[in-house]
Amino acid sequence: VLTVWVEDRDNGATEASAQEIATDMIALGDTLLGLSSIPASAASANQALGLAYQDAGEKLREVIDDGGQGDSVLADSMQEYNASAEQFTRNYLALVDLFTQSGVTFAPTDMGSAFSPQGTSVGL
Repeated sequence: VLTVWVEDRDNGATEASAQEIATDMIALGDTLLGLSSIPASAASANQALGLAYQDAGEKLREVIDDGGQGDSVLADSMQEYNASAEQFTRNYLALVDLFTQSGVTFAPTDMGSAFSPQGTSVGL
């Protein structure tokens, strides 16, 4: 979706789809921050990940908003988004590491399975 949007920034449908991704990222951050039964050992990592989702979503929204202002402005916004996405990745991996160190596992069908390395399916 995002590649299609970058290649056709004047297409309202692709812009709406890209905005939906940003909105979903922010909403996921809100959900993580709203969880109430987080063990104390994971509270900080959960908060960092929730805030990172929100920030990356906001930065993605800015990229999309800046898309019509020329390539230079878009490139600047993309650099800010990339920095935010890198921080998100660090926070995500910190939570995965915490789960691994604590012996937390999820079955492939569990909602938390995104945090469980499953053999060679995890790639960086």
